[in-house]
Amino acid sequence: MWRKTMRQKVRRWHLFAAAATAVFLYVCIFILLPGVPREVTLATAFKGTGFYYFGHVYQDALAKQKLHLNLRESIGGVENLRLLEDPSSGVQAGFVLGGVSNGKDTPDLYSLGTLYDVGFWIFYISPKRIDSLTEFRGKRIALGPKGSGIRIAGEKVFGSVGINLDTASISDLGGDAAFDALRKGLLDAVWTPFPPDAPMVKRAMKIPNVQIFGFNNADAYTRLYPEFAKIVLPRGVLNLETDKPSQDTTILGARVRVLVRKAVVFKPINSADMCAVGADDFHMFSDLGQVGHSTLR
Repeated sequence: MWRKTMRQKVRRWHLFAAAATAVFLYVCIFILLPGVPREVTLATAFKGTGFYYFGHVYQDALAKQKLHLNLRESIGGVENLRLLEDPSSGVQAGFVLGGVSNGKDTPDLYSLGTLYDVGFWIFYISPKRIDSLTEFRGKRIALGPKGSGIRIAGEKVFGSVGINLDTASISDLGGDAAFDALRKGLLDAVWTPFPPDAPMVKRAMKIPNVQIFGFNNADAYTRLYPEFAKIVLPRGVLNLETDKPSQDTTILGARVRVLVRKAVVFKPINSADMCAVGADDFHMFSDLGQVGHSTLR
């Protein structure tokens, strides 16, 4: 009985979180950017990724605010940056992983702040638990498309222990295609970004013998690579009934931000504080603009 009650509470929180995020985007776009039309194009990523999933969540939620949100598929945050820097792309906003850009490289972009924390998951097939990243040497690993933000982050993490194209079989697959290959036994591991409540995470956990790699040395990674964050998955958070994960598991992660082009701003006003206050109340968004990009103040 308590498990059913807990699932209902978690479900309600996820729905509340999505609604709160949509309200946050709505306020920031139409109060902070008063010159933006009621139709906006947001660069996301490809099918089966967290960016793609949340793009559709926000599209549905913002439709209730009479905002038409067009979604532009891409290979991820790096391409989203290129689209934002190109005035002819038709893209006004885009999802970007923390650490992918900074104010010096992209001075013509504003940050609307952190929308959510995304986990960097390593799903792998094995009858026994793998405790060291070095054990993935010689394995078939999907790191995502070349040039994508998740690929850059994956190469950094695996490369830190000497795993690269010379010591493992690295695949460019990502999203649904990567998980299909993992399910069919064509891959040994998939490196991918998702928030814990994304449907793809729960589907991945249904693959026979699939496990989540836990970073016992996550503190070292966050110290050496400040763009990464430490995320602890409490026991049972993915599925209370089946007790998954079966113990507290630490993964790496990063903050997802929405960037917009300065060109769409008519007159910044002091309403960023309103967004910041609402964000703080929801405990979902923080450090508005502190990624090296200018804030709308």
